[in-house]
Amino acid sequence: MVATHFGVSHNQPWAAGLRPPRGGTAAGASSTKLVGIRYRNLRQRGITLRKTRDLITGNFCLERRHSLLHDDRDFMPVIKHRGLRAL
Repeated sequence: MVATHFGVSHNQPWAAGLRPPRGGTAAGASSTKLVGIRYRNLRQRGITLRKTRDLITGNFCLERRHSLLHDDRDFMPVIKHRGLRAL
């Protein structure tokens, strides 16, 4: 994926793993909307994530069914309440 002033180009061979999953996301919602939905769901449970990038990273792994290798307690709510797999 190559970032330009005009958007993002996916024509690089190393960018294949960064493309959205086939078939889109649940209920046709964009990844951004899913991040917001997951954030609000955690907030309703009384959980606040300290860093937005942690939720975005967790969402990326959830959508693509990746396991997350981390050493950061900020991912624990996403692991516990959203089913993120971690190593």
